Amino acid sequence: MKNSILNLTLFFAATLASIAQSLIYVDASASGADNGKSWNNAYDNLDTALAYSLSGDSIWVAKGTYKPDNKNKRFDLLSGRKLFGGFVGTETIFSQRDIDNNLTALDGDINNPGQANDNCDNVLFANNLTTNVTVDGFTIRNGYQYYRW
Repeated sequence: MKNSILNLTLFFAATLASIAQSLIYVDASASGADNGKSWNNAYDNLDTALAYSLSGDSIWVAKGTYKPDNKNKRFDLLSGRKLFGGFVGTETIFSQRDIDNNLTALDGDINNPGQANDNCDNVLFANNLTTNVTVDGFTIRNGYQYYRW
């Protein structure tokens, strides 16, 4: 009886862990249902994927350039998320990812290209994280913060 209860407890714990952790897809060129459940139905916006993700989720991001909506926006990291760039957008297993040939950029150059002072102040932001976050396979560029001392 004791072993049966232990086995049942372990089964439910494993089931809950698998439910709590999802794989979410992001591809700026996706044209499907925009629900993040596959490459064809990937979110086309990284902010949307972050908003609908839970701690423990992995977010796979296809090659391309992703920008915050405006100068006062940024990509806010949330506790427990794992963000991976460098996908072409057809991979079925993680080892197929090729970050050298699938540049995935988080870019703050949102207004006049090449003019730094109208870029986002921060492109990627982490604050008050309670668990580890992974950011892997991204180029982060063109943030601009002007300080006057």
